[in-house]
This record gives sequence, C-alpha cells and structure tokens, in this order.
Amino acid sequence: MDRDALKVVEDRQIAIRQAYEAYRHEFHDSAEESRAHPHSTGDSSHSKRPTPLKSTNQPSWISNSLKKDDIRELVERYLESDEEYSQLRSNSSRSKLKEQLIAWLVDFTTDTGSMFRLYRKSGFDVERATERLQTTFELRMHHRDELMWSSTLQPLEASLGPPMVAPAGGGHSTKQQDSVELFQLYGPSQKDIHRRPIIVVSSRYLDTANTPLLGGASSPKSQAFRAFERLRIYLASRAEALRSNSSNEIEALQCVLIIDLAGARVSSTAWDMIQWLRRDAVDLFPGLCSAVFVVNYSREFGAIWIACKQILPASAKS
Repeated sequence: MDRDALKVVEDRQIAIRQAYEAYRHEFHDSAEESRAHPHSTGDSSHSKRPTPLKSTNQPSWISNSLKKDDIRELVERYLESDEEYSQLRSNSSRSKLKEQLIAWLVDFTTDTGSMFRLYRKSGFDVERATERLQTTFELRMHHRDELMWSSTLQPLEASLGPPMVAPAGGGHSTKQQDSVELFQLYGPSQKDIHRRPIIVVSSRYLDTANTPLLGGASSPKSQAFRAFERLRIYLASRAEALRSNSSNEIEALQCVLIIDLAGARVSSTAWDMIQWLRRDAVDLFPGLCSAVFVVNYSREFGAIWIACKQILPASAKS
C-alpha cells in the first residue's frame, strides 16, 4: 500500500472517531440525562405504554425504538422454525433457551462500539439502523453455536499474541494459547495510535476443511465467526474498562485484517471464503474492519484481490 492510500485509511479513522464522539454525545449523554430526569417530558398522561428495554449502556435510539417485548417477539418468531428448539422435549428446556437468547441479544445492544458501527453503516438513520439491528439479531441467533461459544473463553487479553511492530503476516512465529491456525489474534501495532487489534488470516490453511480448535474441529467459516466475535467482545470489554477507570487512553473502535497469502493456492475454498467475507461477515459485524492488508501477494491472486476489494469501502481501495 502506498503512502497516499495509507493516509486515506488513517484520515478515515480520524473521521470515524469524530463521528463516534458525536454519537456518544447525542445518544448516550441524552439517555443518561433522561434516566436522571424521567419525568421531564411534561407528559402527564397515565395511559399504559410499552416499557423500553432497560440498560445503562444502551443508546437512546435503541431504547426509544425497541420496547420490552420486541426482542421477545422476534426470538419467539425465530424459534418457530429453529431445529434445535423443535427437538427440545420439555417446556422448561424450551423456555430456558428462549430466555437465554433474549438476554444474550439485549446484552449485545449494550456494546457501544457495535451499536455505533451499525448505526454508521445505516447512514446515521434511526429507522434503517433499527431494521438492520433486527436483521443482525436473526443472524446472531442463526450462528449462535459459534458466537455464544466465544463468550465462554477466558478474556481475550490473556490469549492475544504480542503486538506486531508493523502490519505484516508471514514469519511471525509466536505461538499463542487458544490460537487457531487459520485465524490468529494479536494486540495492536506499537505504531498504531488508534490501538486497533489485528486478525491475521493464514490462507494456506483454507483448504483444510477441519482444523483443530481447542481439542475439537471447526470449519474455516466457524473459525472466522469465532475470531471476529472474540475481537468484538475484546473491544467492548476494553472500552468499558477504560470508561470505568476514566482513562485517557484512546478507545479502539475497529480492527485491522491481514490476509497472508504465503503458501496458499487458488481454489474453490478460497473463493468461497472471499464471498463469505463479502456477504455474511460484513452483515454480522458491520464496520468492524478498518483496513485490510494483503501480504505475500503474487500474480495468481490478482482475481482474488479484485474480489477482496469488494468488501472494502470505496475510500479504502487502492
């Protein structure tokens, strides 16, 4: 990547951070003020109204748009055609799964970074963002085996590889606990002022349908879901810790994706992964990746890189 293209990426990161600060001021500060003065609207009506979801970290555009029973109705409607749910024999087991999903989705809405990225990807439009959030709910329930599994692991800080001095794949040989061969997670580069963690995709493992993962086996797509979800949880917990400690350290909003082509070959599996990244990953984790770097590139991957660029915003292509 040349200097001009890199400057575009960095300028966009600054613009995103400015938008994030405006977002927090508009939707979180106002929500906190509303909770502090719940009767300040001047409405003396005592008619029964839907109760909004209650959460101290939930932005006001969500609490004003989604009422208490909205997520419950969405979950119940989804479970009507869910295979796992239909196979549960007892009402108590069905109720337990339903309540677990409801709590899990509500908790997701308290992730300030994810809600900002989703809102931004919706053109800063509340109606579109609410519709996209409901679609994301359905996607998360569909892939819950991978995503809910991610939250049961030890904190990501304990298993991140060491910070990378520069965005390069290739010869980094550090073996990290809980790491997978296809997707590896690293702390931010020492030179990155935006403190973005890094996902490295070792493309040479794409043709391995089942790669060992914590003593089990998992497809490349499942590994991708788990890697991105763990990174999302890391960003959310990191941001919460910084706010709780009133730290002046910058809050990371996105990650950097590095695709390492060393030892890889063009195959249908590679094409499938690119198509998946372009479609499902972008929908499930909107705006999570700030930049994609491809290392150890060769001519035979020219067509794949053309496909890769389709998952990037126009301002980041070079």
